[in-house]
Amino acid sequence: MSSKSVASQAPSASAPGPTAAPAAGSTGSPAPGAAAGPTAAPRRQKSFLETVQNSIVVSDGAMGTMLYARGIFLNRCFDELNLSNAALVSDIHRQYLDAGAEVLTTNTFGANRFKLQPYGLEEKVREINRAGAELARAIAGERAWVGGSVGPTGGQLRPLGPLDHEEVVEAFKVQIRGLIEGGVDLIILETFHALPEMGAAIRAARSVSQLPVVASFSFERNALTNVGVAPEEAASFAEAEGADVIGVNCSTGPNDVLEVVERMAKVTKKPIAAQPNAGLPREVQNRLIFLATPEYVASYARRFIRAGASMVGGCCGTTPEHIKEIRIFARQLVPMKAAQRTIEVIDKQPESRYQPKRPEEKTVFGSKLGKKFVISVEIDPPKGTDPAKALEERACSTTRASTPSTSPTARAPRRA
Repeated sequence: MSSKSVASQAPSASAPGPTAAPAAGSTGSPAPGAAAGPTAAPRRQKSFLETVQNSIVVSDGAMGTMLYARGIFLNRCFDELNLSNAALVSDIHRQYLDAGAEVLTTNTFGANRFKLQPYGLEEKVREINRAGAELARAIAGERAWVGGSVGPTGGQLRPLGPLDHEEVVEAFKVQIRGLIEGGVDLIILETFHALPEMGAAIRAARSVSQLPVVASFSFERNALTNVGVAPEEAASFAEAEGADVIGVNCSTGPNDVLEVVERMAKVTKKPIAAQPNAGLPREVQNRLIFLATPEYVASYARRFIRAGASMVGGCCGTTPEHIKEIRIFARQLVPMKAAQRTIEVIDKQPESRYQPKRPEEKTVFGSKLGKKFVISVEIDPPKGTDPAKALEERACSTTRASTPSTSPTARAPRRA
């Protein structure tokens, strides 16, 4: 799933129809209505990099969640809405600004030619990205920075897949040029999994501009990306490639993101960004719902900051309410200075402190293998967290037979 395109609410019956895009305003003045909400000091007059190195920066949350709640279904190209329903996209940006977001992320996560091709929009890459940046810029004015969202291609680079490295670099260049033309202040590379593709994106960003680059990866529950990259490896690679801010977004929820932040902070002194999902979605009455409350996500934002993050926000399932709570928590804290971090130098091939054991030395079962006839039985997992009772009831003995489960997930007794 994309980083900012997953729904957490049912579609509203009052969704607005297609609306003409507003004229691109100057980068210095907000669109009508953008001044609503609490008065904020001009952010754009300050350097983003200097700010994120010395204080907490709050970014926005999911775009897809909000679009879906307003009647846009998942079979639509969300990025194309920058052209066909600009008023809706602008209104969502405005809600995040009013909630206290200091970085508005463009609605362009999937606006590269590989992702737009299934919709027949591959020739509109630059137009869609420019429009997305102009919409966010018009709302942000001087009150917030605008981050140009760039997501992965959805394919694999050679030798793991069919995509050529230079072809991918060129595709990212076209997208990023459109974002720059629309007035972004930084480039946010988000929800990447593979190092070669992240390297291609950073290279593309560096070749067309000097804007700050945020390199953000997505991790699974095992603290690895879906191609097996660890947080330490991801952070070290992104820093070596020239990223200015390194981070984690999307993933499986705040708790798992916290571990990633802690591990990244041990190998880099670059600013760290943390933008988790509102937990994992659950199916409720045939709808996928994100159940993590604004208060819960915000409580983790405080822990991210204490672990070393200085840019915090949300991803799939988060809303302006989540960002509002995060902003409240963020005001109470200052970031851990990079100089205060202890960088651990890890030997790539550490000498093992443990000697491997032979099977017969590990378990009673292993000691019987090859020496006598043994039987193993699969059982249904027990309810709750304590397996002791279930194991006791199913324990194999010479005086007790075991009946195989009828569950489709269980198999007949296997013999070894």
